Amino acid sequence: ARQVVPFLLITFFLLLLSAPWSMDLIAKRFERSPAGTIDVRIQGYEVAAYIWAKFWLFGVGAGNFLEALYKYSYGWNQAVIVHNSILWIGTETGIFGVIGFFGAMFTAMRRFWRLGKSSQTIIGRIGFAAFISLIAVFVEGMATPMHREPGAYTMIWILFALGVALPRLQSEARPLLSRAKRIQTGHLGGAPTSPLSSQ
Repeated sequence: ARQVVPFLLITFFLLLLSAPWSMDLIAKRFERSPAGTIDVRIQGYEVAAYIWAKFWLFGVGAGNFLEALYKYSYGWNQAVIVHNSILWIGTETGIFGVIGFFGAMFTAMRRFWRLGKSSQTIIGRIGFAAFISLIAVFVEGMATPMHREPGAYTMIWILFALGVALPRLQSEARPLLSRAKRIQTGHLGGAPTSPLSSQ
């Protein structure tokens, strides 16, 4: 945490400094985007929310979003996956899919955070990096359907796997690290050791 908090504060400060330029860039992007871009996204949210409310328990089935979109959109003809991962996963797999997927994501975040706080080793550093990566993935998923992209999808499950593997690796490495520290400080088995002790 001593490393992450300063990093986040510095990042926030840099974002504030770049706000005049970044906000101008964002505004120009919206100005140059095709007419109706925002309307298409808002309509997508509305239709996805309607479909999920209709099939809230199990959804319409994995991979069936566009088919359900054509069936329940009532005149909305844009064949676009909804730009929100919660609505997309909820529409296709229902409440069980949302709980399962994002439950795994938040569990991995919690493990990475605890791992980074409790360890100053390379494993802890990797834990903090993975924690920040999952935050970025979650935030990005609120505005784009990036979770269905092959590269992002693969990376998400690699991070989930690391959330299982890294804590186990740390627990197995802790006795070895403790022994290495005792050897380095010259205390192995509770007694000081020196080149003269064996003579």
